[in-house]
Amino acid sequence: MQTAQKTAPRKTYVGQRNNPPKKRIVKMEGNVAYINSGFAKKKVAQPAKVAKKEVKRVRAGLFTTIFVIMVAFGAMALLVSRYAAICQVGAANNEIEQNIEEIESKIEALQIDIELRDDLEYVQDTARDALGMTYPNQDQVIYIDASG
Repeated sequence: MQTAQKTAPRKTYVGQRNNPPKKRIVKMEGNVAYINSGFAKKKVAQPAKVAKKEVKRVRAGLFTTIFVIMVAFGAMALLVSRYAAICQVGAANNEIEQNIEEIESKIEALQIDIELRDDLEYVQDTARDALGMTYPNQDQVIYIDASG
């Protein structure tokens, strides 16, 4: 095989300015001639590198997706736990309010009972009926002179 290199002047066209002609290198290998434009220097095995880059990109995308899902899950778990805590405090608050209402009703009943017991007629009726007390007779009454 014989390799020959020739330089071919570049043609100028009518619309071009007066640029100096660029030299092209024409290579001839065997019975094939081609102009060296850098095509021969490019490697054909680049799809393997693209595949590696694609795999890395897919892995990075997968990692990012998993990370975002985990962060979202953590945020939702925190939100649910806080909601549960709020519901628990609300239930305790309702229970305390019910206890307050019960105690207030007991207080009102006791106040009514106190007001009834302050009445003189109630005291007399209770003394006669429950305790069996009666008014004293004339011979049971003793008078005391407080004048001196």
